[in-house]
Amino acid sequence: MHQLPRLALSYAAPLRPPPLPSLALPRKPETTRLRNVDLSRAIAQLPIAYRQVIQLADLEGLSDKEVADHLQIPLGTVTSSLTRARSLLRRYCFQPKRVK
Repeated sequence: MHQLPRLALSYAAPLRPPPLPSLALPRKPETTRLRNVDLSRAIAQLPIAYRQVIQLADLEGLSDKEVADHLQIPLGTVTSSLTRARSLLRRYCFQPKRVK
C-alpha cells in the first residue's frame, strides 16, 4: 500500500475542493439536476473535516479503514463523518430551487 500525505483535521483553514470527475447523471427536471459546478460548490461549503473524509473516500476511492488509518482517527468517526457529509451534500445539491 502506498503512503499518502497525512492531512490534519482542522476546522480553521479552508481548502480548495479538488476538481471533480465528470459525472454522467440521468436526465431529471431542471429543479433537481445536479451539475459538477453545483457539487463543487457544495463540497466547498462542508466543514474541513467532512471535506477531507469525502475527498479521500469518495473522490480518491479509499476504503473507510484506509481513510481512518491515513487521518489517524477512529473508524467510527470516519463512518459518521461520511454519513453527515453526504447528507449535507444531498441537502445542498437537491433542495428545491426557490422561484420568485
